[in-house]
Amino acid sequence: MNRPPAVYQDADKIPFPVFSSPTACRRSPHLFSHDRLTTPTAQADTEQAKRLCAGCPIAASCLKWALAHPSETRVGVWAGTTTRQRAHLRRRLAGRLGTRWVSVIAHRDQRRQPHATRVARSTQAKSAA
Repeated sequence: MNRPPAVYQDADKIPFPVFSSPTACRRSPHLFSHDRLTTPTAQADTEQAKRLCAGCPIAASCLKWALAHPSETRVGVWAGTTTRQRAHLRRRLAGRLGTRWVSVIAHRDQRRQPHATRVARSTQAKSAA
């Protein structure tokens, strides 16, 4: 089985997600940090962490970051996914987008950024009027 590289090319172009208020993983890190699901407590915590991620406003950004940084996300729940699920997603992305899938996603995000900024400015202008 092929292991993902410790660092993908262009992984630095996918920034670590930040949010203005503390997210569930920051408030209750013990729920998100289990290495193995061999105990009932670890299983229950992991399921609760997944549910909390489902409602997180930065889950999509968190998932991109976690997928692009495998050496930093070897343990625990990131964006509602386990280590095994992230490995599976990386393989699927590589199969669909090629071995440089991180670069492809980073490029797509950069192209979308100007549009998102325009939409936000337009919404703010309408609110101010």
